[in-house]
Amino acid sequence: MPRLLAPNLENCSPAELEVAAKAAPSQRSHNRLLAYQGLGLEHPSKAGGRFIQHLPAQLNNWIRRFNQQGVDGLIEGERPGRPAKITPEQSAHYRQLIEQPKLADQLHWTAVKFHGYLRQELQHEIG
Repeated sequence: MPRLLAPNLENCSPAELEVAAKAAPSQRSHNRLLAYQGLGLEHPSKAGGRFIQHLPAQLNNWIRRFNQQGVDGLIEGERPGRPAKITPEQSAHYRQLIEQPKLADQLHWTAVKFHGYLRQELQHEIG
């Protein structure tokens, strides 16, 4: 097991971490901030099961990022990946069609039937 880095507690107080956790833009960022707050109060090796769900390498990454960037280092950023093929407007429209198949002159949907409808009627290729 790798040795954990020491958190720099001068970057932020536990109270500031709690405020940042409450205002976090995502649940993952919220969890990171609360876990880091716990790191500042006690060392993970003495904290028992609270940190067992996080791998030491993951905790070291969080500690390194916090020591370099402060609270901003623990806020989750954009994830890499392929851009979505479906816009939010299309998603809302498709959801409405699925919930109300009569809007498309259908009695019910199956996945294959709905995919065919999107290709033939709306000329939208998905997947």
